[in-house]
Amino acid sequence: NVSPFTDGVSHATGWLNPPITLASLIIWIILIGLAIRFHRTAAYMLFGIIFFLGAHLVESTTIGLELYFAHRNYVGSFGIYFAIICGVAHFPRRYLATGFIALSIYAALFFAVLAQANLQWSHFGITAEMWVVSNPKSIRAAQFLASQYLRLDDPLTAHKILDKASENNPNDAMLLLQSTLFCRGRENEFPEDLAILKSRLRDVPLDRQAIAEMVNISRRDLKLYCSELKHEDLADIANVLLTNPVYTESSYAKSHLFLAKGFAAAEQDQLAQATEFFVQAYETLPHLDTAFTASSMMSNAGEHDQAISFLQGVRQHAPTNPIKSLIWQQRVDAFEYLIEKSRVIDESKKVNAVSNHQLE
Repeated sequence: NVSPFTDGVSHATGWLNPPITLASLIIWIILIGLAIRFHRTAAYMLFGIIFFLGAHLVESTTIGLELYFAHRNYVGSFGIYFAIICGVAHFPRRYLATGFIALSIYAALFFAVLAQANLQWSHFGITAEMWVVSNPKSIRAAQFLASQYLRLDDPLTAHKILDKASENNPNDAMLLLQSTLFCRGRENEFPEDLAILKSRLRDVPLDRQAIAEMVNISRRDLKLYCSELKHEDLADIANVLLTNPVYTESSYAKSHLFLAKGFAAAEQDQLAQATEFFVQAYETLPHLDTAFTASSMMSNAGEHDQAISFLQGVRQHAPTNPIKSLIWQQRVDAFEYLIEKSRVIDESKKVNAVSNHQLE
């Protein structure tokens, strides 16, 4: 059951649903209480708990790591192991040997798990199947297994895996998008699948990864996904999600959906409309990369003055932090320079074109 996919954990919806939620709270209260009670004689215990909780606090705020993945524990676990080793080192002399033997067994267990995981990764064509069986609600395990079948040019089996995962996770927007938009091998079913997708996306929970995937797909060659998929379809999907309340309430989601619509319009050579969508994306969530995409679109359309004017407005959204504000202004300066260079090149081309016409 040891695998890199531990995301198949049901979210708690109440103190007793699942019961481990309340049990965990009680255990934490006891641990913190004991650490405070014995902080003079066992300060390492309080240090370990504070370090662990502090690391997780940072990794869920300043550094936003995903919740159900082992890498959230890498830094935080240092505090726990430090406390365990210090605790054993403080055993009375007659118990030291027993403590170190216990630590050695614990380390050997870790080594065995590591060796097994390493062996699994060297045969992941087989173990990918095992990981899905042992983690039936893991979305990542299903996606990983489906990717193996796509590499083997077996899209139908990949579809079955994604469909099954979608059944186990009916409200996951990412799976809904993947199982529909990757239609290789069942192109005839795509129109009906697309209609079902649109109807289901109207009330799914917010999924930031699904939004990011929408932007990625809108910038790529759609033939890699499905010969029947068009950029108009991606714009329609974005419009459907913009009717979903939880997506319209999220500035991140709205901004990225406008980005997806912008890239889809650009792929259809609808440059004016694409520019409008990019500007909307920036106004929803001011981000420099979004601003540069919008101003690039204006410049490419020959609207250099409009691009410069837009960037002047972008300067007003600089962060209040002095260092971040300085970096923000410097990046805008650099991009304005590129716009001006583009203007000079375009004007030079116009002069050359006029000169060639006169010569003719």
